[in-house]
Amino acid sequence: MSKALIAELCRQLRLGTYIADSYVEVEAESHEEFLIKLLTEAVARRSNERRKRYIRQAGFDLMKGYDDFDFSDIVLPAELTLESLRTCDFVENEQNLILYGRPGTGKTHLAIALA
Repeated sequence: MSKALIAELCRQLRLGTYIADSYVEVEAESHEEFLIKLLTEAVARRSNERRKRYIRQAGFDLMKGYDDFDFSDIVLPAELTLESLRTCDFVENEQNLILYGRPGTGKTHLAIALA
């Protein structure tokens, strides 16, 4: 009964369903701490959902990341490792990174993933 009432109150306040679904899982020592934890997580979730919605609305063909990149055909200089590439150590060392190759080999994918 109380969960249904909480869900209805959240709907009326336009807080979404997250609070009504997750308030029982929040552990806190005081009412204030409980409320802060619950609202902080609700704000983070709403922000995450907004970001996902904006990405969908942008109509990107495909999301690309470092983990999706195929390094099987890539030749790196001896002093550059995949881990140092992932952590962008070349930026801290004030070194240039030049990506070259045939079209379709993933230069833009890698550049976006490192950005």
